Amino acid sequence: MLERLWHRLKDWFARSELVAKLVDANPSPETVGHGQLIVVGRPGYQKWAYLRCPCGCGEVIMLSLVASRRPRWTVKWDERQRPTVHPSVRQIAGCLSHFWIRSGAIEWCADSGHGSGASGGRAKPRRR
Repeated sequence: MLERLWHRLKDWFARSELVAKLVDANPSPETVGHGQLIVVGRPGYQKWAYLRCPCGCGEVIMLSLVASRRPRWTVKWDERQRPTVHPSVRQIAGCLSHFWIRSGAIEWCADSGHGSGASGGRAKPRRR
């Protein structure tokens, strides 16, 4: 009982790198801020998710959430607006970032950032 309570408290106070926000229309790239996962849609229907690449390259990543499209992702968030995205997000050009988003936290994959990246060298994701 106490152990379960401890885990819930630890999870509640864990720092979130991303916060989900539901909006009606697609945002312009300049309005997608760091630390945001913007979901376009309405309750019960999600169309797109937008976020800035967490490696720091500045790229805006768009994820399709429409069930009939491939590839597609799912986004769920908890009462603190911390999103979880499934499956992982992988940039196939540019910085080549590869990461999971779980409860608002970025979890880097071992194969992330092996491309030329924005700096002209090996992209090094910011680890938190």
